[in-house]
Amino acid sequence: MEKSHALMATWVSLLLFVTAFSGCGNRNPDNVVFFVGGAPNELEAWESLAKDFERDSGISVELLRQPANTDQQRQSLIVSLDARLNNPDVFLMDAAWVGLFAQSGWLEPLRDMDLSPYFEKVIQQVDTYKENLVALPVYMDGGLLYFRKDLLEKYKGPLPPKTWKDLLDQSLKIQREVRPGRPGFQGAVWQGAEYEGLICNFLEFAGTRGGFIFTEGRGAT
Repeated sequence: MEKSHALMATWVSLLLFVTAFSGCGNRNPDNVVFFVGGAPNELEAWESLAKDFERDSGISVELLRQPANTDQQRQSLIVSLDARLNNPDVFLMDAAWVGLFAQSGWLEPLRDMDLSPYFEKVIQQVDTYKENLVALPVYMDGGLLYFRKDLLEKYKGPLPPKTWKDLLDQSLKIQREVRPGRPGFQGAVWQGAEYEGLICNFLEFAGTRGGFIFTEGRGAT
């Protein structure tokens, strides 16, 4: 029940996250159009949450499904927002888009928000543009290492690997042992395609070794 209330608070916050042109055209204050994309289980969660919100607020919510692919979601939003269409009123967006969308005048500042449930540093560094709060976090991403306990136990490796060197050494060792019977076996897999997942993995490697990203005028972050 507590989790349900927390999700409802997030949804109410999202409804306050409207586009700057939402007052244009014939807007219906009793109806909200929400662009949402993601995996099927995410969409099901939003559908359930929208029903709860409709029941409690009396405001109808129209969910318009977007592609699961992040780049396609971004392009779809840019087309709608740049054309100043009536929809969407609310949408999910990648943290990396906040500056671009705010600079383009597509986001309204959020006023009188209770920010106590959120990490202050995230709010300041990601969701604030020119001292205005323009977005709120919905998900918190964190890197996870999944490992085969059975293989590490069989080949006497640290469980789990404690360092990147442990991970590399054990991956190569297990790969050498397994490949004679399974030629396509990979000791370690990661997001190596040319997209944002590669950047996320690189930041995990760099961050644990004291690496930083420098942005003009802001120093190291």
